[in-house]
Amino acid sequence: MAIHSLGWEAISFTGMQAGIVTNAVHTRAKVTAINHKKLKSALEKGKIVIVAGFQGIDANGDITTLGRGGSDTTAIALAAQLEADGCEIYTDVDGVYTADPRIVRTARRIPAISYDEMAEMANLGARVMHYRAIDLARNYKVKIIVKSSFIAGEGTLIKEVDSMLEISISNSRSLGEEVILPAILINSSVVFPIAETTTTTLLPSFALSTIFSATFFIRSIFATELPPYFCTIILFISKRFTP
Repeated sequence: MAIHSLGWEAISFTGMQAGIVTNAVHTRAKVTAINHKKLKSALEKGKIVIVAGFQGIDANGDITTLGRGGSDTTAIALAAQLEADGCEIYTDVDGVYTADPRIVRTARRIPAISYDEMAEMANLGARVMHYRAIDLARNYKVKIIVKSSFIAGEGTLIKEVDSMLEISISNSRSLGEEVILPAILINSSVVFPIAETTTTTLLPSFALSTIFSATFFIRSIFATELPPYFCTIILFISKRFTP
């Protein structure tokens, strides 16, 4: 109704009407297919399509819910199926930060980050996006732009890893520019399935325990917040030397 009042024609779909098919694992179902004929038909007629996220339908016709991260996963799955140029996710922060900006005042927004880096951050506690949504975007090469729902801004672009990363950093340093150290890159076996899958490789649990123990120990001694690059270096060393 709000969109209609602005003079635009809109149509809404439930997960079932949008053709989102999932497995039968209720409360944490995974997307297995999308029949997008209705969506595509509405878009071709110039309508603004609104789809209810977080839900789908299984092979028996029962309504299912996708669980945590389900709304972002729905948006990215639809973008992949419709072969969109990208998927914009609007949230309560204007992008991905080096730390929670509501807690750490010196946190900085990251202009661009790779799928692997974002998935690792999500698994380590970053709440801006869920790792399953990132995995789906990586599998289907859907670019994600995270922006704020409340303020205008460029946000953060989540995309494939830049193969020229080392050269770009070297060039920036030679020009005297400030460089934000990237998070650790994860070696993962990326596949292109029809269904939603998980390909993120995590650090071993004992390695994570060592990282967090060392971090909290140093913070307790110096009674200060650690700079973002310190945690990045610790992660890199642990990943490089952990068997």
